[in-house]
Amino acid sequence: MTLIGERGKIFLLLSLLWCAYVVIGIFVFTAVEGNVQQTYLEQEEGRNTSGVDGDYYDRRWGDGDSFWFVIVLLTTIGYGDFTPVTALGKVLCVVYAIFGIPISILLLRLIGQFMLRCQRCLITASETRCLGRSGPPSRLNEKCFALGFVYLLLLLFIGAAAQMAAEGWSYGDSLYFYVVSFTTVGFGDLIPNNKYICVPFTLLGLTAISNILHAAASMALVKRVIVGSGDNEGEAAAKV
Repeated sequence: MTLIGERGKIFLLLSLLWCAYVVIGIFVFTAVEGNVQQTYLEQEEGRNTSGVDGDYYDRRWGDGDSFWFVIVLLTTIGYGDFTPVTALGKVLCVVYAIFGIPISILLLRLIGQFMLRCQRCLITASETRCLGRSGPPSRLNEKCFALGFVYLLLLLFIGAAAQMAAEGWSYGDSLYFYVVSFTTVGFGDLIPNNKYICVPFTLLGLTAISNILHAAASMALVKRVIVGSGDNEGEAAAKV
């Protein structure tokens, strides 16, 4: 089996494992937290900057709420709008996160690597066919980084437009929301009501970030910095 075949098999197994893990989490958290009445803050115009504006209301978790909670947990964004309140729910949340977050990180890493390989093939083929150049393109990793960055910006702009239409937010707030989400900061000051719109954009944004990080790590300048840091640490250790 070739190396690409092995990576493809690992990616498929990891994807299936992640999807199954999400489904299991939905059923588990709905069963544990679904019968518990909880109080939530309904933010005016989808935002609450003062911490006191808005109306409180009671509701119970459903399957959709559990899906949102699982995605936010596994991606480590943590908006804080849904949190387990039962003792069993908190214990299961800890266990679920300990195993689920590494799976998510590994899957995002594989996707980022796959996107980088596709970008390299695309740039090489484009320069060969359109520009008539032979041999490997110059500064290939830098071009992949630029391409990945453009893809990330497109996701941000399109996602912000979709969120603005769905939530009634301003475009600036929508753009801010996705930057906070893509970087997994998740302040929680903006919570979407139409969660099914932002989930695909958020997952795609995380893969774009992974792609950019892999492209940056392959750049010659970054490699020299990393190697230089390693050499300095080695020299310091030798002196000690």
